[in-house]
Amino acid sequence: AFINEVARVIRRLKDEFCRSAFPNRRKGGLVGLASMAIALEHHPVQRHVAQLVEPVLTCFSDEDASVRYSACEAFYNITKVARGGVLPSLLDVFDGLCRLYTDVDQSVKDGAQCLDRLFRDVVTEKRDFDYSALIPLLKARIRCPNPSVRQLVLGWIVLLDSLPQVDMIVY
Repeated sequence: AFINEVARVIRRLKDEFCRSAFPNRRKGGLVGLASMAIALEHHPVQRHVAQLVEPVLTCFSDEDASVRYSACEAFYNITKVARGGVLPSLLDVFDGLCRLYTDVDQSVKDGAQCLDRLFRDVVTEKRDFDYSALIPLLKARIRCPNPSVRQLVLGWIVLLDSLPQVDMIVY
């Protein structure tokens, strides 16, 4: 019953708030989703990670800069609790980070950089992570003309090269 109740609240936050026409309601929905993750703690939140992550990733592309910043903040808080549970969304998160790194709003860029640092920590602490899934994404994005995206990609390449379990020469 508790699991169903949590899923119902998350669904309501997503449908009624994160998809609202009003930016302040979308921000409220994001705060609510992050609060749900924090309240659930590590093990219970794993059942709901996909539900929590999907609306936050959508808000990475919001037209309102304050909503995009709130999405960075919400995803940071969800990742802080869920840790490796967010890794199935790696490709979508990396795509979102690339968009956020090119944002015109400096606070959004700062939020994206903070989220990127946490996400790198999560990726490196996962012992059985399949790094090869990330390589094609890095290859595609390194050719991006935007220097901020190239800086993001280069940071990930340096990180992967520093890990003994990843042989970057192969790639």
